[in-house]
Amino acid sequence: MLTVLRIVVRRAGWLLTSFIVIVAVLASAHDLPVKLREWRAEAERAEQVAASLNANAPAFQRAAQANVGRADSEIVALLRAGDAELTAAERDVAERHAHAREIARPGITMDPGKVVASYQARFVEIPLLERTAALIALRRANFRVIATRQLQVRSIEADRARHRGKVAAFNDQVRQRNVWQDRAGNQRRNPLCQRAPQLPGCGLVRDIRRRDAQLQQDRRTLQVEAAALKARSSAVTELALRREQVEDGAEIFERASKAYQAELNQQSERASGYVWNQATAALRRHGRTAFLILLGVVLLPVLHKLLAFFVIAPLAARTRPVRLLDDGPPMAAGSSGISIEVQIDRDSELLLRSGLQSSATDIRGSDAYVLDWRMPFSCLAAGLINLQRLRSDQREHLVVTGIDANHRVAAITVPTGGAVVVQPRALLGVVKQRSQRLVITRPWRIFWLISWITAQFRYIIFHGPCTLIVQGCNGVIIEEATRNRKIDRRLTLGFDAGVSYGAARSTSFQPYLRGQASLFNDRFDGTGRYFYEQRAAGAGKSGLWGRGLKGLGDALLGALGI
Repeated sequence: MLTVLRIVVRRAGWLLTSFIVIVAVLASAHDLPVKLREWRAEAERAEQVAASLNANAPAFQRAAQANVGRADSEIVALLRAGDAELTAAERDVAERHAHAREIARPGITMDPGKVVASYQARFVEIPLLERTAALIALRRANFRVIATRQLQVRSIEADRARHRGKVAAFNDQVRQRNVWQDRAGNQRRNPLCQRAPQLPGCGLVRDIRRRDAQLQQDRRTLQVEAAALKARSSAVTELALRREQVEDGAEIFERASKAYQAELNQQSERASGYVWNQATAALRRHGRTAFLILLGVVLLPVLHKLLAFFVIAPLAARTRPVRLLDDGPPMAAGSSGISIEVQIDRDSELLLRSGLQSSATDIRGSDAYVLDWRMPFSCLAAGLINLQRLRSDQREHLVVTGIDANHRVAAITVPTGGAVVVQPRALLGVVKQRSQRLVITRPWRIFWLISWITAQFRYIIFHGPCTLIVQGCNGVIIEEATRNRKIDRRLTLGFDAGVSYGAARSTSFQPYLRGQASLFNDRFDGTGRYFYEQRAAGAGKSGLWGRGLKGLGDALLGALGI
């Protein structure tokens, strides 16, 4: 019934869309002859305007050059004009500017004479008149500066003459004081008067001391006046005239010529603005560039893979592998399956992401928001959040299954003293001691060449004792590292931290080019084991070039060991 309803809805939608399209086509066809005539008339008008502009271009050039020549002569005359001549010229410029604005207002018409006049007014006469008005305003400002400077110079000269008189009077008083000093020094009672000037007969000493105080005050007053006069003189000197220079007429002529040519080009393009002509022009102008861009987009991933496979990847075989820890007891694991039994007791607990299939009734559950608070961002990226914490006071068995029917689950036992590198994305749960925290280290290997070749700079290591419940698509396989084998690095889930971890180039280029294999295969050597998922060939992550932003995110998480 649901299938029939889906078919009916799909057919009804298709019929409704077809009905709307037919109505739109009929409505357009009804007015099509009128629209065609209007489009033709508009195209003919555009062609006439373009032809008129093209025919009158020489006349425009000649008229523009004549206007610029007259305006330059007027500028030369204004540079020698006085105030009265500037006033008369200002009135004349204002009248001509208003007249030019009236001519420029109608814009383009079919009359060739009006076409030239309009453009002459807009791009030649008005800019030239504005230039003349600017020069008049500049000369008037300079006249005001000159007048201001003359007034200030006369005022400063008068104040300087008064200051010189005060200085002469001050010098006379100084000479008189010196005469008194000589007279007092010739008196026998001068030493006594110097010590006690208030005694009778010491009036001359008292007069000298009063005169000294007055001279000191007058000296300070004269110094202040001299400084003020100097500052006023400097200010007058700084009243500089503005440079009486205006825009060159040749620049205005060039700008007007460009504007006229721009309008001519615009009208010509408008005359040839039919859809077919636009498409042909676009193809002729940008077709080669678009083809090269498209070719680059197509070939760039291929060139990148060629460079990576034949230049970069061979270096991997000659680089020193990474060995994160010293040898320790290797991991142990059973076979993987759709579900496995997990054992817990009063000393252990299970932290499980999901997939609890069956359990005893006396098992207690609680929430664990993050697997390890020391690495919250890594847990968030790997999905190790909002976990179940399962405990029991006696030995119990739980059945755990994968996240879906395609995933198989395996238990990886990490003994005491052992350590296993695991990609957290494959981790489904952890069995650990209640009294102890999980020991997780995150060593970085930034300055290793193999890290830059494989784009993995950090590793996440789980230290024993604990049991890791991992899942893989179609199964999890564990192998000995001493077998000297390599596997597709997209399938690797983890390995003993004591083995040497290196990279080897993919066997052939074609699978890598088609995204069916990664550039590098993981290579393990030493005493220990590694495990990987049994996924179908070519079903792995396609990397940075395969899935755009998602591929970029996968590459970033892979660099962090997630």
